[in-house]
Amino acid sequence: MSKEPNIKNSSEDEVLERILFLIGDKHGGALELLRAIDVKAKNVVTEWKAGRSKSYMKYIPKIAAFYGVSADWLLTGKSFVSPDAQKNNPGTTNGTEVDELVSLFNQMPESNRSKFLELGRTFVDEESKNKGI
Repeated sequence: MSKEPNIKNSSEDEVLERILFLIGDKHGGALELLRAIDVKAKNVVTEWKAGRSKSYMKYIPKIAAFYGVSADWLLTGKSFVSPDAQKNNPGTTNGTEVDELVSLFNQMPESNRSKFLELGRTFVDEESKNKGI
């Protein structure tokens, strides 16, 4: 079975690809999403994949909130950081890495999340020590 949806419009195709990435291969993942966005039809993700429906576009804010990613990332693959925010925080990225980290975190079993956070803290602590902070 192909993972590539049969969608005509490439920008909507990319949005759907990001949604399907977030749903992942987890059994029941699509149903969890549908419950979270208050969609009753259990076959709607299949409809999205087949290109028979693009109703996911009206649920972008709810889908983003459910997975803890930005609507900008779902729509464009990038996160928007204003020029003022980048000027005030020169180390600020465009947010894509942050969205990717959040997405990875949300896909992890809860039992691994604390290990992931501890690993991140270890890296930050090491970097601080190396810089003498």
